[in-house]
Amino acid sequence: MSAFTILFLILDRHSTRRKIVAKKGQEISTGQVISIMAQDWLAHLLYTFSDSFWFSAVEGEVLCPALLFHSHCILGHLKWETVADEKHRCAGSYSLLT
Repeated sequence: MSAFTILFLILDRHSTRRKIVAKKGQEISTGQVISIMAQDWLAHLLYTFSDSFWFSAVEGEVLCPALLFHSHCILGHLKWETVADEKHRCAGSYSLLT
C-alpha cells in the first residue's frame, strides 16, 4: 500500500506541476516534461525514505491505507478537474494515468 501511495502522490504532483507550467492552450516542451518528472521522482524518493513515512509504512495498520485513500482521492479530483468542462464526458471513461 505504501508503494501505491507514493505512486499516486507522484501522479498528483506531476498533474499539478503540469498545470502550473503550462499556459492555457499551450503545449509543454519535452525538456520541461523531463524536468518536471525528474523533480517529482526525486522529491518522492526523498519522502519514501524519510523517517515519518518509512516508520508508518512498516507499522502499516491504519496509516498506509489512509494515505493510499487520501492520495487516490486527490488524484481523482485532479483528473476530474481536467475533464469536467468537456461535453458528453461520462465519469468512468478516463484513465488516471493520462
